[in-house]
Amino acid sequence: MVETVITGVSAAASAVDILSKLVKSSKGTQRSLLLELKGNILLLKDYRVHHLPEDKIIEELTSSQLAKVLESNFDFKKLNRKSVSAGRTGDSFGKRFENWPTEKLFENMFLKIGELKRLNRIGFQSTGIRMSVRLQNLLKLMILTVLHLEG
Repeated sequence: MVETVITGVSAAASAVDILSKLVKSSKGTQRSLLLELKGNILLLKDYRVHHLPEDKIIEELTSSQLAKVLESNFDFKKLNRKSVSAGRTGDSFGKRFENWPTEKLFENMFLKIGELKRLNRIGFQSTGIRMSVRLQNLLKLMILTVLHLEG
């Protein structure tokens, strides 16, 4: 069931619903971080549903709040004290994240967004890099993170 949840477009909608609940109960830095994650998930969901251009989607991905919390030594245990459980990982994509703490998930997300933006600036089109797969994997990571935050 988790495999279907992580890979399907409806998973993004479910993740947005979960994030909406989490945002209502959060304040300050935590709220800003969750809102940024929600915005990125909505963007990637629209990319999948409407087949939007990859380069434009990558330009619109944001990580400024994530950068702030990583620089400020934000306590990610406020979001979830536990590591990613085996029941939340689903498919082979998710297995690599088993036992990762919340902070490591967000760090990885930050790095992946940065890498996408760099490749976009350089011009990935002639490189053979499949950005559609990278964008899909980023969405999967974001959904997995939301499922983890939900507990």
